Amino acid sequence: MSTVLSEEAEYLASIIISMSEQATNPVLLSLKDQQAFTANTKYNLPALNSNNFGLRIFYHQHVHPSKSELEHGHFHLFVRNNGIKDWQHLIAIVMDRQGQAIEFSTVNQWVTDSQWVEQNNLESLFQQLQQQDPDSLLISWFIAILCLYKNEITQLIRKRDLHLSDINESSAINDILKNREFYTLSSLKIDLKQKLTQQ
Repeated sequence: MSTVLSEEAEYLASIIISMSEQATNPVLLSLKDQQAFTANTKYNLPALNSNNFGLRIFYHQHVHPSKSELEHGHFHLFVRNNGIKDWQHLIAIVMDRQGQAIEFSTVNQWVTDSQWVEQNNLESLFQQLQQQDPDSLLISWFIAILCLYKNEITQLIRKRDLHLSDINESSAINDILKNREFYTLSSLKIDLKQKLTQQ
C-alpha cells in the first residue's frame, strides 16, 4: 500500500533528502563555520538570527550524567510573535549523533533567562511560520519540523503548564520559575521516520 504524505510531511521529507544528497544535516549546517565544537558553549546561528523569519536559535551540548547516550546536543528555539518585542522560548529540539531530531522539550525560565510562548499564542505562531518563504535548507528544516509537529508541540506546551500548575500547589510560581531543581518541564520523544510515513 502506498503512503500518501501530508503537505507538511512531504515538505520536510524533501528537505531531508536534499540534505542527504549534500551529505549534511541540521547540526552540520549549524556548526559548519565553527573551527571546534566545545560542550557547554552556545553556538548562535547568525544566518537565522539576522533574518526576518522570527526565529532565534542556538545549539549546544551539556556534559551531564543524565544526558541520553543518543543525544549529541540540542537547539533552543526562540520566536517573536504578534509584534512582541522580546524573544520568547518555544521549545528545545534534541538531536542525535546522526544529526536527526529525536525529542522536543520545554525548559524552565531560568534555563534560558527568557519568557516563553504561551498556549494562546501558538495558533498564530504556526500561521506566521507557514507563511514564510525560507531561502536556505537550514531555515526550511526548522520551519518544516515545527509545522509538521504543531499538534505535538501544542500538547507539549500544555503539559508544561499542567506540570507548573501541579508544582504551584506547594510553591509560589515566581519561585518555581527560578528554581534550579526544575529544569525540563515537559518532553516528547519523536520518531521522524514514523511521522513521515504516517498515512
